[in-house]
Amino acid sequence: MQVQKWGNSLAIRLPKALCQAVSIEEGNELDFSIEKNAIVIRPKTKSLEAMLENVTPDMYHKETLNDGAAGNEEW
Repeated sequence: MQVQKWGNSLAIRLPKALCQAVSIEEGNELDFSIEKNAIVIRPKTKSLEAMLENVTPDMYHKETLNDGAAGNEEW
């Protein structure tokens, strides 16, 4: 790989095989850190609250709606 200029920044391109190996896709958010004089790239972790923001009512399991017993459950 070679570092290239991109506007006022520097950029590298990630090879397709590398991205596939670590499940990085276009649009993914990444975290960068420096460890032992190396740049480490990791998928950005989301908080539970952030993940739940994407949940819609059609994703709920029927049991979570508390519609009453469906079998031998006791409520």
